[in-house]
Amino acid sequence: MLERGIASSLASRNMPGYDVLAHNLDTGKNCRIQVKYRKAINSDGMIVKNLDFDFAVYVAGNIGRIGKQVPQMVSDNRSAIFIIPRRVVEARLYGAKRLYHNPVKGKNEPYLNAWELIDEFLEIERPV
Repeated sequence: MLERGIASSLASRNMPGYDVLAHNLDTGKNCRIQVKYRKAINSDGMIVKNLDFDFAVYVAGNIGRIGKQVPQMVSDNRSAIFIIPRRVVEARLYGAKRLYHNPVKGKNEPYLNAWELIDEFLEIERPV
């Protein structure tokens, strides 16, 4: 967040729905972010127990693999980072475990590196 010039802070461990708070210091607007990391680029996804966040940031690491299948969108050794709005996560939860399928596996390309969604939510204007 600091690379984008957005003030941020870690949430208390007692905040079950989010891990990071991003702030627009000019307007006082805040954004709650839940961070999920999976080491294997092709893991099943993330279990979402609490929807008390504005965005989920899903980091699909490129360290390990489950089996031999590698998703098409990953062509180098970098992690894939998805910025996914809560409404999208909520609409796509699956089963009793409340699994959100790995974004790398499809239907989430618009959210790949979509940091501008957080800018818009916080009403931060970027120069064109």
